[in-house]
Amino acid sequence: ANTHPGITNILLVGSDERGEDISSSARADSIMLLSVDSKANTWKLVSFERGVGVSIPGHGDDWLTHTFAYGGPELLMQTLREYYKVDVSRYVRINFSIFETGVTDIGGVEVELTQAEADYMNGIAGEKKWSAGPARLDGPTALVYARMRHLDSDWQRVERQRKVLQAAADQIATLSPAKINLIADKLLPMIETNLTNGELWQLAFKMPALLGSDAAQLTVP
Repeated sequence: ANTHPGITNILLVGSDERGEDISSSARADSIMLLSVDSKANTWKLVSFERGVGVSIPGHGDDWLTHTFAYGGPELLMQTLREYYKVDVSRYVRINFSIFETGVTDIGGVEVELTQAEADYMNGIAGEKKWSAGPARLDGPTALVYARMRHLDSDWQRVERQRKVLQAAADQIATLSPAKINLIADKLLPMIETNLTNGELWQLAFKMPALLGSDAAQLTVP
């Protein structure tokens, strides 16, 4: 377990429902660990494959993604602690609507599309809108990009999810503190988290230092 001083581990859960109400029966569409080293001003993003068989406390063997539906973030964190020996007790949960709103409000995200990704997105759009190379995606389009499942594999899918988070960090770094405050005031009431206000402010205070750097990235297993 990670007991290194100055390191904060936060579970990031993207759940598969829409609207401002966060429902209890939702599934975890993405499971990531954000690890912030406040001494070194570095951050890491670790994706956990959803389709991994784990032993869920009180529920027997099942897929990791189902843990969330059984017992929400608390049971998911307990499973990660027991199964992967990672020290995590804090979480942030957002749903599809909050993701779309947030990405659109910061001004979209820029990602590099492969030809296959562009073709896939054109198929969904029903028109030839995208081509290989850099592309700026608004919230709904970024969600389509981050959720592409049938194009390749879950391995590439979680990589795309991390690319979107890195691109969002890069985009936020270009915004004024006043603009960031406005967006935070709008989004924070919609986000479910067990971080205290003090912890949220501490993270917000660290943001400028962190956003200047790229996250180290990893997929487990």
